[in-house]
Amino acid sequence: MKKKILIIEDDPLILEATFEFLKEESFDVSTAVNGLEGIERAIEIIPDLIISDISMPYKNGHDVYKTLQSIPKTSKIPFIFFTANVQKDNLQIGTDDYLLKPFRYSDLLESIRIGLEKNDCYLKQR
Repeated sequence: MKKKILIIEDDPLILEATFEFLKEESFDVSTAVNGLEGIERAIEIIPDLIISDISMPYKNGHDVYKTLQSIPKTSKIPFIFFTANVQKDNLQIGTDDYLLKPFRYSDLLESIRIGLEKNDCYLKQR
């Protein structure tokens, strides 16, 4: 079964390019264009992994992460940040990984692989 990935990104070029790349890599990809929509979509589909921008309208990436961590059915989903802002505070909130924009797709795939392995281990322990 294909792994479900949710991309939450307000930049249409990054969103579309990442969506197409991950589709080609055989993932089941869903998207959201802002933090509020991302939270709703994550609760709806329960993805295997979430990739989110930090700076977005309606709810930023930190708010998305904190909200999803507070919901039992989404609290263990691996979470990767995209960010152009390298401030230490942006990177140390407990997410599984972060990628600096612009990023290489090989780095994205490696982060996804690690996050999905973590999720699989968690599901096996349950």
